[in-house]
Amino acid sequence: MEIKLKDWQEAVVNCIKGHNDLVGEEKFMSLPQYEINSNSCIKVRFPSGYGHTWLAAYLSASLDAVVLYSDVEHLKEIQKYWDNEFKNICPNRNRKAISVYEIFYAAHYASMAQKPSNQTVTLQQMKEKIKDKIVIVDQASELPSSVEGWIMVAAENAIVLLD
Repeated sequence: MEIKLKDWQEAVVNCIKGHNDLVGEEKFMSLPQYEINSNSCIKVRFPSGYGHTWLAAYLSASLDAVVLYSDVEHLKEIQKYWDNEFKNICPNRNRKAISVYEIFYAAHYASMAQKPSNQTVTLQQMKEKIKDKIVIVDQASELPSSVEGWIMVAAENAIVLLD
C-alpha cells in the first residue's frame, strides 16, 4: 500500500531533506548549535485534526528520526500508526520515542545539581538517544521551554515542531 501525503506533509518532508544543505551554508558555519537549530527548525502549525500525530509517526517510521511524546496516550496513538499503517515501511527499523518529561526531569536534576538516582536518565544519555537523529516533536505547544531549549542545543540534525 502506497502512502499518500497531503501537500503540507510533503512540504515538511522536503524541508527535512533540504535541512543539511541549508545549515551547511557559509552563514551558518560560525553560529553556535542553538542558533543553527532555532533558525533552521521546521515549525508547522495547523488546527487539531490535520494529521500532526500521523505525520510524526510516519516520519519516525520512514526516516532516521526520534519522536517526542507528551504522555502514555500520545505514545499509544503513535504506536498504533507504527503497528498498523507503517509496519511495512521499515519493519526492522528501531523506532524511537522519548518522553518529553524524561528530558524535563533530566534537566531538572542537572539544574538542581543533584545526583540523579540510578533510575534517572541524565541529559548526556538523552543526547545520545537523539544523536544524529531527526527530532520530531508532536504537540510542540505543550513542550516545556526548558525542554525546547535543550533540544535546540543538543540536536545535531533537523528539528520538526508540529503543533
